[in-house]
Amino acid sequence: MLKNILIIVGLFYYSISISQNRAGIIEYSIADVNVTFKEGNAQNDLIRSFIVAAKNQKYELKFNNAVSSFSSIESLTREGIDEHAIKMAKIAFITSDAFYLDLNKKELVTKKQDNILLKSEALSSGWTILTETKLIDKYLCYKAEYKKPRINRFGKEIVLTITAWFAPSLPYSFGPIDFHGLPGLILELQQSYTTYLATKIMIQDKEIEIEFPQGKTITSQEYDKKLLSGN
Repeated sequence: MLKNILIIVGLFYYSISISQNRAGIIEYSIADVNVTFKEGNAQNDLIRSFIVAAKNQKYELKFNNAVSSFSSIESLTREGIDEHAIKMAKIAFITSDAFYLDLNKKELVTKKQDNILLKSEALSSGWTILTETKLIDKYLCYKAEYKKPRINRFGKEIVLTITAWFAPSLPYSFGPIDFHGLPGLILELQQSYTTYLATKIMIQDKEIEIEFPQGKTITSQEYDKKLLSGN
């Protein structure tokens, strides 16, 4: 297993050395929302409407050599989709935030739906690369896992397992939401119930302009305290 990982990492650094000054635009769809329904639950139809709304959303990852942005594509048609269902889908299953990553500064800025900016450190490590592989589109992808601690709604600390499939032949260390740091572009990512899947991959030589949001930033801890205080 270690030998395979060293080969992957070696290929990544070789590929990145010959792919300087390249940029990309990747479109992600919601491939799956894996929810187990309880028989007889009166909320089942409502939850199904949230899932339909979630699967209607698309996201766009833009990147240059060391910076990226990830956000929803707001211009999608929402015909037949209830706005309340979209709002609830973003709360329950998909992200409503926008993410801006600078690998050189090792900083991640998250723009919340209320326009508050959070600043945190970029992921430096923590991924476990496994030997499992599969093809996504025409790209050979390797499986990786990341253990993410979080506090659930009951105030208990839990650990979520994030599963990513990344392509070493696309030597760009970016991915959906705020996940990055693998030796290859993340083409599929499963977080909790939801799977993000790359459906359009456009790599180009021309640099893409990525504007980071400007303004005062706070930490996620400060933001959580703000929400709890109601201010």
